[in-house]
Amino acid sequence: MSVTPTGQTIINNTAGLTRVQSMFQTWQGVSTATISFKNAGPLLAVSGFSGGDVNTAAKFNAVFGSCQSGNQSPIIFDASGGIIAQLGIDPLVIGFSSQCKLSSNGYIVSDLILLNGAFQNGVTQPQLTPNQFNQAIIHEMGHFLGLDHSQINLNLFTTAVNSGQFG
Repeated sequence: MSVTPTGQTIINNTAGLTRVQSMFQTWQGVSTATISFKNAGPLLAVSGFSGGDVNTAAKFNAVFGSCQSGNQSPIIFDASGGIIAQLGIDPLVIGFSSQCKLSSNGYIVSDLILLNGAFQNGVTQPQLTPNQFNQAIIHEMGHFLGLDHSQINLNLFTTAVNSGQFG
C-alpha cells in the first residue's frame, strides 16, 4: 500500500487490505442504509496485466479496461504515487474513484478506487496521518457507491474526525 522512494515497504499488502476492509466497514455501519462488501480476492489477470502489483500506468490502464468491461471493481494501491505521476495526475491527489461501467438502467456495474500511498511513506510531503488518509479514501468509497457530495458523506466525515476512529 505504501513504499518509500527507495522501495522500502512501509505498509504491506496485507495491512493495506485490512485498512481497506475497515474503511468499507465504516460504510456498512451507516445506520440509515443496508450494504455489505466482500473481498473477491486478487485483481484478475487481463491482457497487459498478468497479476501482482499494479505499479505502472500501462498496468493500471489494463486493469481499468477490465473494469470498463464490467469484469471487476478493483481497489488499486499506488504504493509510491508512480501511477498517479505516469497518468499526469496532480501528485497531491490522495486517491480517486471512477465509475467504469453502468447498466442500461444507470446502475453501477463496476467501479475502481486508487489509493496514493505516497501520502503514507514518511518521506513525500505533505504526509497524512493514517486517520486523515483513511478519511479521504472513505470519502472516495462514497463515490464508489454512487454517492456524490451528500449529507451522509459530511456526517460520516465529521463522525470519523471527532472519534479519532482511524488514528
